[in-house]
Amino acid sequence: MRILVLIQGSLGDRQAGPEIRGWEIVRALSSKHTVTAAAAVSEPTTREGIPVVPRSRRSILKELRRNDAILGTAIPPYALAANPSCLRVADLYDPVELELGTAEGWRARRQAALQRAHRRLQLRWADIVMCANNRQLEAIRSDLATIDRAVPARTLTVPMGLPAPPQPADAHPLRDRFEAIGVDDPLVLWWGSAWRWLDAPAAVEAIGMLAERRPNLRLVITAGRPSNTATDQLNATEEVRALARERGLLDRHVFFLDEWVPFNERHLYLADADLGIALHADTPEAALAARARYMDFVWASLPSVLTEGDEVSDQLARAGAASLVPPRDVAAIAAEVDGLLADHERLDAARRACQAVAAEFQWPELLAPLVDCLEQSPPSDRSALQGLHAAGQAGRFYARRLVDYALSAD
Repeated sequence: MRILVLIQGSLGDRQAGPEIRGWEIVRALSSKHTVTAAAAVSEPTTREGIPVVPRSRRSILKELRRNDAILGTAIPPYALAANPSCLRVADLYDPVELELGTAEGWRARRQAALQRAHRRLQLRWADIVMCANNRQLEAIRSDLATIDRAVPARTLTVPMGLPAPPQPADAHPLRDRFEAIGVDDPLVLWWGSAWRWLDAPAAVEAIGMLAERRPNLRLVITAGRPSNTATDQLNATEEVRALARERGLLDRHVFFLDEWVPFNERHLYLADADLGIALHADTPEAALAARARYMDFVWASLPSVLTEGDEVSDQLARAGAASLVPPRDVAAIAAEVDGLLADHERLDAARRACQAVAAEFQWPELLAPLVDCLEQSPPSDRSALQGLHAAGQAGRFYARRLVDYALSAD
């Protein structure tokens, strides 16, 4: 088959979850098929021998004329309406509309509504709908039941996976970066951006609660700005920094790594920590999350403290790779961090559990069902009337987006 995969990002050093997942899908499919990736690049290029074209409307429409399938986390509405015979695979693992719902203001509300409309278009016109866990699958099937489709969509669950284990390395980029962090200081790492649907403030408060009794306890928050400036309103880093300053913790117990961690060096930073931490707020987003940062902890055999309530954190806790705390419970977070750092046998057991989980979540095995599903799916048989209907819905979507842009203009 000839397959076009849409990548959210430029495939450079600054890679987030959707970009990582997209490229692993490209790799898996290219083992048996001819794959082209569309990414945020200015000119056509290659990566690992695979063609990469600009993710522009002109480029995507050109590729659609010669490909048998298109796959992406956010297939543009115009692409859903083009090439009636092209198989469409919507990867809806990232609940963007719920993430946007955590921001304040009417602009954020309109953006969230637009994302919901985009999601519904993909559910309406995709031939195959992917997700990352059982809760997402339940939500997708519930939504599909409300949509009038000529042919039922096929659903497929592909969890977030992992590459091969990183090579051991004797490097200490975090301790070298911050002079105040000693070689033997217990180091807790907040990995990934401090988004508004997460709860980095609770991690800061917990460290503050322990600081008097553990004067050498350190927390590093990775605060490098994502390459997508459209997400600035969802980034709470400066509020978290202000909280650390207000509590007298900034640059004493709480440190901010303001540069983006290079993708190929991320294992060095993870290995420099004694404990990982990733907390989420009690929002609708949490129940449907599939966080890449969790999997990075597992990949690096780093025990972690996570918030209970999402499917993956519960799964990691059952395996012994992570410890869970209730949302917003600072005292419980502090107690769990303190208890883990004091119990080396427990930490060692968690590291071994991470290795066992990592062996079960290798990308090639997780993506094999997708390869099979594409090969077994017939070409899309959308009629001319359905094509016109799809084009009409796409047109209404872009008209609505144009109105939003006009209202948001200064």
